[in-house]
Amino acid sequence: MRESPEGWPDVASLASQRVSDGMEGFLTGLHAVQGQHLLDLGSLSEDTVRILGRPGRHLHFASLLHGFDGVGANHPQAHADARQRAANRLLRSCFDFPKGSIHGVLAWDVLQHLGEPELQSTVAFLTRIMRPNGTMFCLFHVGERQVIPACSYGVTSGRSFSIRESGERTAERSFSTRDIENLLHPFRAVHFYLKRDALLEVLAFR
Repeated sequence: MRESPEGWPDVASLASQRVSDGMEGFLTGLHAVQGQHLLDLGSLSEDTVRILGRPGRHLHFASLLHGFDGVGANHPQAHADARQRAANRLLRSCFDFPKGSIHGVLAWDVLQHLGEPELQSTVAFLTRIMRPNGTMFCLFHVGERQVIPACSYGVTSGRSFSIRESGERTAERSFSTRDIENLLHPFRAVHFYLKRDALLEVLAFR
C-alpha cells in the first residue's frame, strides 16, 4: 500500500469500497418519515440511487464542483467580488429549495475543493435549506499535500461507500479539525470519525 509523505496510506491505494462509521451515523440519524429530501453534492451515482432511493424519499443531485468549474467561479485569479457574484448565482440555481426543507446532505469532499468566497457562500446556503436536526456528511483529505485525489463517491450500503479516483486537483487549502469546526460553526455539532488514512469523515448536525 502506498503512503503519503505524512506516512498515511494514500486514498488512491484504498479499496474502492470503504466501510464508514460516518456513513452509518449519517443514515442512522435520518428520520424515517415520508417526504424525506436528501441532497447529494457530487456526481449522479447509480449506487446512491439504488441504496437510498425508496418510496417517499426524494433524492436531489447537484454536481457543485463541476458547476463552479464550468462558470469559472472557482478560478483563483478572478476578482473576489466577481467570484462571489458567480458563486451566488450558481448556488441559487443548485440550491433552489425552500428554507429548512433538506433532511440530509452528502457533501463528500466538495467543500475542500472550493475557494474561500465559494466555500463561505456554500455553507451559508446549506444552513438555510437544511431543516433543524438535519445532517451533513463530509470528507476532508487531511495533511499538507497540495495535490489531492479527485474522486467520485456513491453510497453502497448502510455503512459503506465507494471511492472512484478520476485524477488529481490542487487543494485550495489544507484543513485541520479546528478549521473544519470553524467552517461549520453554524451547525450545532460537528463529529469527527478518525481512521488511519488521509480521509477524514465528518458529520455536521444542523
